[in-house]
Amino acid sequence: MNYRIFSILSICLLIAVLLSMTFSIVRSQIKLVKTRDVFGSITVTIGNTLTQKSWDSGYDPVLETTRKFPKTKVKDHQILDGWDNPIVIEIEDAGTAFNVKIISPGKDGVLGTNDDIQSTGSVSKE
Repeated sequence: MNYRIFSILSICLLIAVLLSMTFSIVRSQIKLVKTRDVFGSITVTIGNTLTQKSWDSGYDPVLETTRKFPKTKVKDHQILDGWDNPIVIEIEDAGTAFNVKIISPGKDGVLGTNDDIQSTGSVSKE
């Protein structure tokens, strides 16, 4: 009978560990999806609002994104990713287009590491 109790406790412990691991993986994937969603919001906003005129008058991608997507999380005038880390938005005037780079530092919160999430593209000035 003692073996049976031990086996039941072992199985319960194993189930608890597996559930905990599964929850951790799912939670991490949700944060990744949220980050990609924010990237999409930024990309759509820049694609729809960045022009030579807006650039010349001090274009602000954070302000434009929060106007278009009011539920975007912002802290200290920086858009936050799924892990509540600031997203870097780089826009460069490349003559006939604007080159855009969006970078999330990922789960570790440090830019330049393997878990960074990055998107690049360009917006035509025409």
